[in-house]
Amino acid sequence: MSAEADNPGAARSGADDADGAADADGAADGAGGVAGVVLHGNVLLDSVVARERVIRHLQAQNAADLGELARSYVGVREFLDTEVAGALTISERAAATQITIAEQLRKIPVTWAAWNAGEIDLPKVRYLAEQVEQLDEATARLLEERIYPSAVDKPMALFRRQVRRVLLGLNPDHAQESHEEAVAQRNVSCVPGEDGMAQLVYYGPAQDVEVVWRVLTVMADTAKTPDDSRGIDARRADCLVDLFHHVVEHGLPGGAQLSVKQRSKVRLQVTMPYTVLTGGIGVCELDGYGPITAAQARAILARTPTGTPTSAGIGGREVNQGNNNGSARRPGGDGRAGRRPDSPRGADSRPAAPRDSAQKPNKPRGGGAAVGDGGLLVQRLVCDPLDGSLLDATRIAGYVPPEWLAEQIRIRDRTCIAPGCRQPAARTEIDHRIPYQAGGATSADNLNLLCKHHHRAKDGGGWTLTRTADGTYHWTSPLGRTHTREPETWWQPTETTGDRPADSIDQSVAANDGGTDQSDSAVGERNLDEASGPATTPRVNTPPPDGPDTGTSPSTSISNDSASRPAPESGPPHPAAGALPDDPHIDDTPPF
Repeated sequence: MSAEADNPGAARSGADDADGAADADGAADGAGGVAGVVLHGNVLLDSVVARERVIRHLQAQNAADLGELARSYVGVREFLDTEVAGALTISERAAATQITIAEQLRKIPVTWAAWNAGEIDLPKVRYLAEQVEQLDEATARLLEERIYPSAVDKPMALFRRQVRRVLLGLNPDHAQESHEEAVAQRNVSCVPGEDGMAQLVYYGPAQDVEVVWRVLTVMADTAKTPDDSRGIDARRADCLVDLFHHVVEHGLPGGAQLSVKQRSKVRLQVTMPYTVLTGGIGVCELDGYGPITAAQARAILARTPTGTPTSAGIGGREVNQGNNNGSARRPGGDGRAGRRPDSPRGADSRPAAPRDSAQKPNKPRGGGAAVGDGGLLVQRLVCDPLDGSLLDATRIAGYVPPEWLAEQIRIRDRTCIAPGCRQPAARTEIDHRIPYQAGGATSADNLNLLCKHHHRAKDGGGWTLTRTADGTYHWTSPLGRTHTREPETWWQPTETTGDRPADSIDQSVAANDGGTDQSDSAVGERNLDEASGPATTPRVNTPPPDGPDTGTSPSTSISNDSASRPAPESGPPHPAAGALPDDPHIDDTPPF
């Protein structure tokens, strides 16, 4: 029998010792592996630091060479930026920045030495160069003495703060002058960005910026609700926007309400192909910004970032989908604030405003456009996706149409739209078919061209004007006779008799035989010419022919059937030639 069999305990002890040795070896290997990874990481990081110091050294050498080049340039100094930009294939602005830093290094040699040794980076050097540009060399040297070496290893924010503190102590009078000059340059700027975003940049005194920032922060904290997934930055942004919506809806802080003209200046204008209205995709445009996506355009029309019907006040979002004409408002009548875009009403802890402070619902004004009591207006321009022509535009708040709309009317009508009148667009006036004071919209379907004579005939002369959906104008005289002006045809294919089928010619002859009598037509055309003459020319109404003209040029169609003739509308009698009675329907505003 073996010794292991005689002593099994000893055998187990030997096995345990072997397992323990194996575990120890594994632990050693694991410790060595971790140490190896740590060592490798440190080697990599040390390599990055070493290369960064080399890069800083090379940047300092480049700056020294640029400074020498600036002092010895044989060309005109003004064009050194162009020379350097061409050699480095960078912009002239970037080249000018590099040259400016290089020239200022003569005032701050300690800074250049630290840069050359790789101890400080380019942002700190650039900031110092900007600060000493208006200082003499002696003051610049004092600045360096007080910031080095303590500021070398500080983060940029602390570095800037220490430099500002030293500069204020060295030359307080100059610092105050610089501050006053900077305050005079305060501004707010809008910088377009990518992805349908933009930046609103406020540059002003530090105390004012701090007030704005802290108030927005308090508002953002107040707007926070348990189910609000927005971060504090997003809530700050929403609160800022809602403050200005509040001004549009409720007026200025002093209580003054924005006038119609002032509100028209804050109108958003979105241009889109008509396919977007049916849910299609396409590039749209936001006036003042540029191209946006179809989804963002639809969201703007809905006045909510997500296009979801919600209700909110300051800090949230609201949509009024009932206004398909492009006007949008955010009632906020309950005075609530701080909701995320999809939060339900009452999701915040801010008490509701008194009942009498709630805004009234939208009231339709002329043209069927619903305009809020003070809501933000969004105008929609719908275009043909093939040729880019403007097909539709929502109502304009105001009597005078913008130039783009006026030009559209001139191009569409081309002449005075009175039957038989050919006064060119340049000698006409833009008329509201339904008077603006009576609620008529400043829109393409309510505007038309009229010469001064026919403008007076319509507004106070007893003549009435209507327009059908196909663009045909229908005039009714004081005697109830109707005249038709068909829409302009821009282009008509040239046809010769030999190219036309015989049946087409027969149909044309048959139409002429059963249509307008030549003598009646001649008399009608003569009367229309007289109507477009001076105001003192009396109008002569002749028995009209049956049926409308089918020609491609503006034509006149006069009904001769007494049974089908509409009864004369009640109103003032037809005035004598050259005289116009006082008529309340005349536009109070001078013709455009």
